[in-house]
Amino acid sequence: MSAHVFEEDAIEAHGERVLAAKVTCDECGAHGYFAHKRGASRRPPDAIAAHFRKQGWELKGAKIRCPQCARRRPRVMVSKGFEMKTTGQKPAVPAVIDVAAVRVPGFDDKQVINLKLIEVYQNAEVGYREGWTDARVAQELGCPKEWVSDVRGAMFGPEGMAPHLRALERNLATYDKYLQQLAAEQVEAFRSLKHMLGEINTLEANLRQQYAAVETVAVALRKQFDAAVGGTKS
Repeated sequence: MSAHVFEEDAIEAHGERVLAAKVTCDECGAHGYFAHKRGASRRPPDAIAAHFRKQGWELKGAKIRCPQCARRRPRVMVSKGFEMKTTGQKPAVPAVIDVAAVRVPGFDDKQVINLKLIEVYQNAEVGYREGWTDARVAQELGCPKEWVSDVRGAMFGPEGMAPHLRALERNLATYDKYLQQLAAEQVEAFRSLKHMLGEINTLEANLRQQYAAVETVAVALRKQFDAAVGGTKS
């Protein structure tokens, strides 16, 4: 596709209107652009084609396909001399998983990840430098976390835990232990209070019984006194 004649269109780039090479997907109509350098001659078709291929565009054959349509395109796989086609419909017999459709890291991807790991990974005993994890490396590079985990595991060692995370983990363990101790003390205090409340209720019941008994005696004595005083007056 190096002889392809690319269209040109004016686009907005960095706040300016510039000319850019343009491709259009023959299946969904999506556009792709590659801005020309200001004040320089037009980029050669080979360089433009290489740029779009790197972005995932398919420029083979008569049709141009964007990255999304290229991934959905039916593929042909050859195994042990038999040609098996996969389409968007019912799979051929025997059913074969289209491993070509699975996104896997290429050599350049692994090299970029490796260089980043050299920068942020310390050693197998410590793991990452402070603030770094597989997830952060993947976010920085814009690639799946699984790619980083695979390269790191094969070339460097375990993910490990950064010093600040280990310190935080130790602090959390200390607080967890303190909370467990506090919870146990609260349970024991509740049991003591419950026992004390039972004793108070028992004491209150005894006092009420004693008061009732004393009150009964006092009423009887008052009646005897009133009877004696009344008999004397008569």
